[in-house]
Amino acid sequence: SFQKNRPFNHKFWLGKKPYSDHKQWHVGPALPLESVLRPYITPSLVIPEENITIDKENLVLIDNDAPNHVRKALSKYCKELNCTATVVQGFARSALPALFNQAKIVVDWCMVGSERMPIESGLWGAVLLSSSCLCVQDYRDYPIPKRNIVNDEGDELKQAVKRILENYQQEFKDYVDFRALYRNLNSSTLTLEAKSFYLSHDKEDGGNNSLPVF
Repeated sequence: SFQKNRPFNHKFWLGKKPYSDHKQWHVGPALPLESVLRPYITPSLVIPEENITIDKENLVLIDNDAPNHVRKALSKYCKELNCTATVVQGFARSALPALFNQAKIVVDWCMVGSERMPIESGLWGAVLLSSSCLCVQDYRDYPIPKRNIVNDEGDELKQAVKRILENYQQEFKDYVDFRALYRNLNSSTLTLEAKSFYLSHDKEDGGNNSLPVF
C-alpha cells in the first residue's frame, strides 16, 4: 500500500547522501531523484527579471537564523565598509518587497533547505552570500558563484561583502541562473514532481495504486 512511510526531500543536496558535517542536521540514507519535491515562492513575491531595480542601497540583509557571531561580524564589517546590516525579523510580509528591492546582498549561514527569505530577496536582485556547508554545496539547489560561498565569518566574508558592494552590477548578472531557477518553480512544477514521486513508489507496490488528484 502507498500508506507506507515514503521519505522525500525539498533539496537535491539533502537527499543525495547521508551526511554528518553538521551534527545538528544528520539525516538518513540517500534518496532517489524522484523523491525531491521542490517548493515554490509565493507568486506575488516573484518579480520579472526586467523589473528588477539595480540602483540599490548598500544594504546587507541577514537571515534571522544566522548565528550571532555572523551577525556581529557583518555589523562590524558594515561600519568599516559604509553599509547597513539588517536582520530580517519582525517585518510585516507586506513590507518585504520594498526591503528586498533596496538590498545588494543577502547573507544566510549553513542553509538547511529552501530558505525562503534569501531566495525571495534574491529574486529581487540581492546577491546571496553563504557559508560552505549544507545545501549551498549543490549547484542544482543554489546555482551561485563559488566565490560567494565562504568558509568562515573572518576576513574572507569581509572581502566578499566589499567585492559585491563595489561590483554589484556584475555580481547581479552572475546570478541570472539562480533567479531563473526559483522564478520558474511554481505549482505546476511541484505537481509534476509530486506525480513523479508517487509513480516511482507505485512501481515498487506493483503498480496497483490509483493516481491521486493533484
